[in-house]
Amino acid sequence: MLALFWYNLFILIKGRCFKDMKKKLLNTDKIINSQRSLGRIPYGFFGNAEKNACGIISVHNLKVILGLKTDFGEDYKKASKWGTNLAIGSLGTNPFYVNRLLKKLKVDKKSYRFAKVDNLHEIFNKHDLVIIAYSWGNIMKLHYAIFEKKTDRSITGYNSNQSKSYIDVDELINDEPIKKVIVAWGIDKKA
Repeated sequence: MLALFWYNLFILIKGRCFKDMKKKLLNTDKIINSQRSLGRIPYGFFGNAEKNACGIISVHNLKVILGLKTDFGEDYKKASKWGTNLAIGSLGTNPFYVNRLLKKLKVDKKSYRFAKVDNLHEIFNKHDLVIIAYSWGNIMKLHYAIFEKKTDRSITGYNSNQSKSYIDVDELINDEPIKKVIVAWGIDKKA
């Protein structure tokens, strides 16, 4: 009975945080370059935006790049629910949830699971945009970011570790750094 009381109190407080969240979040029609700017807004039960929301931010940034309608506050709230994040939010967004969101967007995409880092050259040759769930250290240091290939073949990272433009794929791999690719989604812009 006491556990139920604490759970209900937690849900009430979390609900109030979501109401305040819309005031704190960046404009929903803009690229989010740094999840740190979102602060400690709850994500799942134990996570927060500045450490754990990179997956949903990558999907939001994709929508902005493609010119699709986006409501980041609502998307964030849905992604914070049980089953859409890993370890009750403390390890971020579940890759299966990101894949499901990409399917709902009906974007032309191809998934590359556990691709070798060197395969990123081939992936970027084939696609205009790439969302990568990658590790720059051990597997517990997982991060999602979206990268856009420009006409001059340079690559711009959004909410990436460095959030900058790269001369080429090699510079991207070395500067982020990308040690392991968990999954990459290659996406093509509609002509």
